[in-house]
Order: sequence, then C-alpha cells, then structure tokens
Amino acid sequence: MSAMRACLLEMDPDASSRWCCMMAAELCLRQNHIEHAHSWLCRSRDANQWLVDEDWNGWRRIIQEKIARSKIRSGYTIASAEKYHHVDFVETLPYDLTTVIFEQLELGERVLCTRVSKRWCAFITGNTTLWQDMVFGGTSIPVEPPTFRAYLDRLHGKPLKRLKLHHERADGEALIKLLVSSRCFQLHTLDFQDLWCEKHTFFDLLKCAGPTLRVLRWNGMLLRLGDILTRIADFCPRLVELDVSYCLSSSITTSDIAGPLESYASSLPENIVKDALQLPSLPIRVLRFSGIYEMTAAHLAFILPRVPNLIQLCLEHCIVSFVPVANIIRHCCPLLERITYHRHRHAKQPIVPLKTSSIPMVARTWRQIRLSNAVVVSDTIFQDMIARCDLHKLDMLDLSGNAHLTDQALISLTRSAVSFPHLSHLSLADCTGITEKGLLKLLAVSPNLENINLAGVTTVTDYVLDMMPVRTLYTIDLRRCCCMTASGVMGFVDRRQATLKRLYLSQDLVSPETLGYVMRKIKYNDV
Repeated sequence: MSAMRACLLEMDPDASSRWCCMMAAELCLRQNHIEHAHSWLCRSRDANQWLVDEDWNGWRRIIQEKIARSKIRSGYTIASAEKYHHVDFVETLPYDLTTVIFEQLELGERVLCTRVSKRWCAFITGNTTLWQDMVFGGTSIPVEPPTFRAYLDRLHGKPLKRLKLHHERADGEALIKLLVSSRCFQLHTLDFQDLWCEKHTFFDLLKCAGPTLRVLRWNGMLLRLGDILTRIADFCPRLVELDVSYCLSSSITTSDIAGPLESYASSLPENIVKDALQLPSLPIRVLRFSGIYEMTAAHLAFILPRVPNLIQLCLEHCIVSFVPVANIIRHCCPLLERITYHRHRHAKQPIVPLKTSSIPMVARTWRQIRLSNAVVVSDTIFQDMIARCDLHKLDMLDLSGNAHLTDQALISLTRSAVSFPHLSHLSLADCTGITEKGLLKLLAVSPNLENINLAGVTTVTDYVLDMMPVRTLYTIDLRRCCCMTASGVMGFVDRRQATLKRLYLSQDLVSPETLGYVMRKIKYNDV
C-alpha cells in the first residue's frame, strides 16, 4: 500500500491513476480498512471526475453501507448513522435516472434547484435533455428575452422540442425572433396564450418549425382562424393536434350560404363542397375550437371537409347551433370517434327543436359523445347519430342540458348495442324529459359506470336508487333530485359505501340527520 501511494505521487491525474486509486480502495476494503477505502475512492473521483461511472457509484454505495454499519456497531445511534449515511442522489444515482427525476419538475422548480449546490447547478445547466421542454406561465413575472436566450444556450446545439408561453405581458416579438434565430428545426409542440407579436413573425416561426410540428395551441385575438389554417396547410405537413381559442374567424362573407345549413337533414351547398375540394387537405386528427368569434356554420363547412383523418372534434363555447354541425359531419369526417359540443350561453339559437326527418349518419365507431347544453338536440337527431354506428367502445356519454330528449333516445341507444362495457362516465343532468324507465334500461347495460350525473332529473326516485345495477360506482350527483326520500338515500349509501367516494346532494332537500348519516358512512368523507 505504501509503494502504491508513492507511485501515485509521481503520476499525473489521468485515467490510469484513477484505476490505481480504485484498486487501492478494493485492497483496503478486503482488509476491512473501510475509512481508508473511502478516502482512496474519493481520490479516484478527484483524479478524473468525468470518468465517474456506475462501477464507481457501486463501490461508493458498498463502502457507505459498511461505514454506516460499523458506526452503529460502535455505539452510534440509528439517527446519527442515517445522518452520516446521507448521500446526494445527483452524485450517487446514474445519469439517466437523475435526469428522469428532474424531468418531473416544472421549469421554475428546476431553476430553483440550481441554487441547492454547485453539483446540482452543474448537472442541471449542463443537461441538455432538461432544457428541451420549456414552460413559461402561471407567474406574475413574464420571462425576459435575455433569460430566454440563456435557457436556449443551455441546449448546446440540441433541439428544443416543446415550448409553452402563457403570459400577456411577455415580449412575444422578441421571444419568437430568438426562437427563429436558434433554428428550432425539431419543435413538436407550440403552446401560446395571450402573446403579442407581429403576424409575420409568428408565421415565420411556423415556417421554421412547421416540418416537425405535431401540436399547435393558440389563444388570442391577434390572428384569424382562416390565416392559421392557411399557414398550416403550407408549412405543417405533420400537424396532428390543433387547438385555437378566443380568436376571430376568417374574414370571408358567408351569410348567403349559411342559411341552408341551419335546417336539419339538409345537404351541403354545392359551392361549399366545390371550394373545399379546391383547398389543400389538413393532416389534423384532433381539432379544438373554443370561443371563436364570428364563427358561422359556413366556416365549419369550409374547414371540416378538409380534415378527412379527424378522429376528435371539440367545439367549446360555440355560437353555432348543433344542427348545422350535425349536417356537416353527416357528409364528412368518416373516422370521427369523439365529439364534444358545448353551446355558448349567449348564442342565439332556437330553443325548441324543429320537426325533423330522419336521415342516419355514416357508420362510425363512437368512443365519446358530449353534447352539453346543445338545446336543439332531439330524439331524431340523436338517433341519427347512433343508428349505423358501433357503440361497443363508447366510454363517455354526456347529454346534460338537453331537455327535449326522452326515453326514446335512451332506448334506441340500448338497441344499438347489447352492452356498454367501456362506458364509465354518464351525464344526464337536467334532461327533464327522461323517466325512470329509460334511465334503468340504460343503467342495466352499463355495468362499469364509475361517474354518474343525474342532477335535476326529477324522475330519480328511491326505486331507481334501489335497482341501479352499477358495480363500481365512485361518484354520483343527485342534486335537485326532489323525488328521493331520506330512507332511500341512506339505503343507497349502505349498499355503495365500499366503492362510493363522492356524493353530491342538495342541502335544502336533505335533512341534517340524513346528511350526518351519509358523512359517517362514506369513508372518503366527500359529500
């Protein structure tokens, strides 16, 4: 050992000296000189820090364990041994595992972690993987261009893959220009909200990042929906998901062709079909529009035929009636599996559905149907949606707020499929035209429901609660169900207390004694 120490004094700190130190550590460990083995191992790390690998980390764990055990045998308390045994995971764990740990944190949290120690700072700032996903938002202070440039420099030539900028006071013009100058050729997600910049600057970014862009989310009044779609057709051949919120629609005048679409079961006007076929198709599979100002049925008729591969359509806070939406999807989007429609509360739409003729839609495989507060949905419209469709994989059905639906709609649903084994979410809130007969028929073929919303359904009685065949019910909403009794609610809770996690009740319809009984029975105490 003395000869080895003398040789090391004459050697330069290179890879060979490192392995000599590790050999000395192994010899000391065999002779049970644990403290000496630990010191030799630390010298091997100091010799070449960049050669620290899993072998070195393995030896360190073994030596640390032996030191901890020897201290306990020497009379140290367990608490002091654990304190001595404390190991920095950045130093101990493999590089990939440490990276995965830091990837679970938000960007701001990672920046705070750089202040913990020099080792943590060096690891985080030098790890390019941690800077390929940047999220700025949720704080009162916007990111400044110099800070953003520093973050981009930490990529060290690696591509930025995901960028989220949500702040109305951020200097969007400067940030986007920095992004374009960094040659972001492999971006796959762009998420901008309330960002101000020049239109041509944003379109330059789309031209730069478009070839690899997969997800685009835009929220703001700066751009028009028609301009966004035009640039996507030109620059984004791989875009899969488009989410546009609270912006203006295109500037074209469509009042002369929107009228025919407002009548149910009408066909698309020939001029719309001709113009849509002349435009390039879009590769989008998931399309979300929320609060689009000046949106008309004709705008949707120009857009939806251009997305033949669409599988999910979401229209939130929509000012267009569901009737033209149903007319349009009858003639296009054959792969559509999920539809979400939520009517804007200020939209001018007919309250009473018109007398309609039945024309079934094309055959589809529905997985999700959410027509919340559509108002104009009638039994005929709903039956046409499901008449030729495969409903075996349906996992969510939301018909809340459609007061003109009756038992006929639910019975036709049960006739379209023998059972709904995947249906886990059902909402019939404020569907006042439904009786206990249609409700029980649907529940009988939906054994795996987990969440049920029956708020405002006045036909929910004690009999419905007794005969409900659902096995694994987690959440049920019974607010404003005025035909239940206290004994019926308590009996329902007794039967469901093994799985029931959350129960919604109206305080003015439930006595304090019943409420106290329910709160004692539900183990999660979420009433």
